[in-house]
Amino acid sequence: MALHRILLSLVCIVLVMYSVACNQGIEGTYSWVSGNNDESDRGIQLHADGTFAMSSPSRALGEVVARGHYVVSGESIRFVLEPSNIPYGEGTIANGVLDYRDSRWKKQ
Repeated sequence: MALHRILLSLVCIVLVMYSVACNQGIEGTYSWVSGNNDESDRGIQLHADGTFAMSSPSRALGEVVARGHYVVSGESIRFVLEPSNIPYGEGTIANGVLDYRDSRWKKQ
């Protein structure tokens, strides 16, 4: 029974380390570089805790910020708005480049 607990603990530690390694290095601020011009004023911030903030200027409302969490699987990234838990789109992320909504953002 004790061996079972040790093995289960080791598996959990490996899974946590793998999860951290997969998300390591993507956090930061991303700026639009090409693609859909409607997205050119948007800024995207990915935080190490798995949350994001996407900001867009609005003439009527000032700055509009969408917030939520993101999930990374390999090079795929999925955004979910909070607190409503509504999907906010999917893209890819690798080597400091985020492809999302027919546009490309680069990590600053």
